Amino acid sequence: MVARRDDSRQRLRVQPCSRSPRLYARQGAHREQPVPVERVGILIAGDANYWYESGAVGDVTIRGNVLGEACLSSPYQFGEGIISIDPEIPKPDPAFPFHRNIRIENNEFHPSDYPVLYAKSVDGLTFSGNRLIRSRHFEPVHARKTTLTFEACRRVRVERNQLGDDVLGRNIGLKDTPPGEVLVGPGQGWVR
Repeated sequence: MVARRDDSRQRLRVQPCSRSPRLYARQGAHREQPVPVERVGILIAGDANYWYESGAVGDVTIRGNVLGEACLSSPYQFGEGIISIDPEIPKPDPAFPFHRNIRIENNEFHPSDYPVLYAKSVDGLTFSGNRLIRSRHFEPVHARKTTLTFEACRRVRVERNQLGDDVLGRNIGLKDTPPGEVLVGPGQGWVR
């Protein structure tokens, strides 16, 4: 998929290609797209380590997508979660996050494995109104056994999501993210 800026509506348009969509824009939206690719479904990268080919995002909404079971079927490259926010930075510092203001709202996920969202170095992340329905299309193979993982993040909100009873993990993992920085809404079935 190729993301192109649509200046008339301040959105990104995503078109099919041979690899996962990578969002590079400082602002944009990825919405209402079927995402049938292998590897990671959506990658928000950023390179401050080696190639310097992309920078940080400052305002992104991912809304209304269906992310199928093939979106995490390959552990090859960037396969940290169906949605991976994974900047290449030397050492993430929660006091100075790389990305800002990322909203993942009203999407439908069909995970065969544990990781749905992996987010590293984000200030202002919302995961809200999403549906997780387990697929049995592939066997679980991922080493990480958490559904949502937040590494060196601040101001995270997880709320109003619907989890199928058989979704693997149903849990949240924190690495270098203080528990007080993650607000989890009631009644969703998340285990911390």
